[in-house]
Amino acid sequence: MDMVVPKRLYSIAILILLLVIYGCASNSNNRKGRLSDAMEKSSDDYEGDRFVKTIPDPDYEDDEEKEREKRRIKKKEAKFSENESKYKFSSFFVRHNSGGMFSNDFYGINGFSLNLRVKSRPVDCWQVYLGYSRAPVQETSHLAESIKSGVGIIALGTEYVKYTTPSYTFLNHFFLLGLEYNIMSWGYKNPIEAFEYDDYGNIIGVEKIRSDFLSGIDFHMGSGFTIYQTGKINLSLEVVPGIKIWWFKSNEGFDNDIFPPFPYLMLKSTINFKI
Repeated sequence: MDMVVPKRLYSIAILILLLVIYGCASNSNNRKGRLSDAMEKSSDDYEGDRFVKTIPDPDYEDDEEKEREKRRIKKKEAKFSENESKYKFSSFFVRHNSGGMFSNDFYGINGFSLNLRVKSRPVDCWQVYLGYSRAPVQETSHLAESIKSGVGIIALGTEYVKYTTPSYTFLNHFFLLGLEYNIMSWGYKNPIEAFEYDDYGNIIGVEKIRSDFLSGIDFHMGSGFTIYQTGKINLSLEVVPGIKIWWFKSNEGFDNDIFPPFPYLMLKSTINFKI
């Protein structure tokens, strides 16, 4: 019984890592280029054609290995699904996220998430969530000339929560440790163009690209207090530092030489509705 939470967290962590591997490696157009070139050609200051030079993605030769990886993913997902019915959710909550990123390109990050929690014991629990955040681009950043307003970040994550005081006490204190799979998307101010290749590296056309995204992973840990609680509703505040690490290639096949890891510090407020 004591191992329910760690085993469950392990299963969800495996699922998130599989999503990172599967999502980050996707490139339906089989191209390879540089994201900095795409940003430059999309910039308002750029004069000339907006065609981005690319080459066939060397990974197109690994179709057989990709199929084997897909089969391994399906097997792990099937095993994960077998354990779903063993656990019941105990509460639902809405969380507001607001904080700053240690980056010269963005003002900060703000968003919301919907969370489901399982409480296996009085001293700890785990939770899963789906969230969306926006990070506006600073006007002084070079990115302001290339992308529209900012980036949007979709997050699918899990957290382990450890209580240091009984749950019914005033200012109930807890620590948390979390892992997320992220998708960061943006729109280009000016559409760019690039070659489109088939599975054998042959040019089959020219595609106009208006948007793109990067997959990534988020690690965070933090601490919080429950500031108000009744039989059905709890209110809590959390301080959460963390880091977002982005994959080396975008969905459109451009190498990520633009977005470094994003360290951040977040203040999160939560309304928890017990089921």
